Amino acid sequence: SGVKYHQLLAIGQRELERRVPRSLPQRLIREALRRGLTSSLLAPAVRLGEWLRPLMPGPLRDKLQASRLPPSEALGGTLARSSSGRSNAHAAVILPRGCVQPALDADIDAATVTVLQALDLEVLQPPAGACCGAIAAHLDDQDRAAAQARANIDAWWPLLESGAASAIVSNASGCGLTLRDYADWFVDDPLYADKARAVAAATVDIAVCLQQYRSRWPERWTRVAPQAVAWHPPCTLQHGLRNADAVETTLRELGFDPQRPADAHLCCGSAGTYSLLQPELASELRSRKLAALDAVAGEVIVTANIGCQRHLSAASARPVLHWVQLLARR
Repeated sequence: SGVKYHQLLAIGQRELERRVPRSLPQRLIREALRRGLTSSLLAPAVRLGEWLRPLMPGPLRDKLQASRLPPSEALGGTLARSSSGRSNAHAAVILPRGCVQPALDADIDAATVTVLQALDLEVLQPPAGACCGAIAAHLDDQDRAAAQARANIDAWWPLLESGAASAIVSNASGCGLTLRDYADWFVDDPLYADKARAVAAATVDIAVCLQQYRSRWPERWTRVAPQAVAWHPPCTLQHGLRNADAVETTLRELGFDPQRPADAHLCCGSAGTYSLLQPELASELRSRKLAALDAVAGEVIVTANIGCQRHLSAASARPVLHWVQLLARR
């Protein structure tokens, strides 16, 4: 029907925050998440946390478990390195630096760069760009979310306006949805409305980018035997961006055979910071999702969002990866 439920929910959350104050412990936990998950110290904290995992609460312990890449033969080899460089790139795209994903699984961004360079695209990561604002928005801090969004717009819009970059490529559907929402966030801001619309319009999922440059796909990507993978489409991809079908089409054209589980439209329980704030219900949803995924073929489970990947991986017997990690190893 086109109803943007996530935006209506955000309005309700703001009103609820105004009318029903949270307890001091709740406020402290949410503030710790707001600051900690978007801090530049998150990556070293994660490395330290891997040693301290046994002492941590279950939900946080799950998030900090080391990423489990399957053996290289299951991936198709080691991470490929493209020969493409700045001198022969046909165009340039912006890859947001993000906050949580580089700290929890830097291999996803490395794989994305490898894939984009294989398309003869130069990958730009302006140092001023940071968190998209999704975490602060999830935690009802719209002022902080807007400040983070403005920092990104200030970093990216000049590159788009000058033609130095043609698109912003998102490899996390939760972040991609937030970037697309910038146009609505700043619709009444005379200084940022036009820039926010430009940033939102330029944002594409990595699968869409691959389709736009379909003619540049290297032969090694498609001259492979079909590979079945259990496919979990994130809520932000299928309900927010409405892009799950495009990703599945791309996967099939790349020689993957994405196996959708029963009730694929249901949430896995991650839902941004929800799994940290409501661990019992999040765990129940995860168990249901993994049971459905276990009923379909594939040596690995693939998804398109870091939150889903980490949440499912914590309880899955099979590796859970971003699909671009498989492609990058061809």
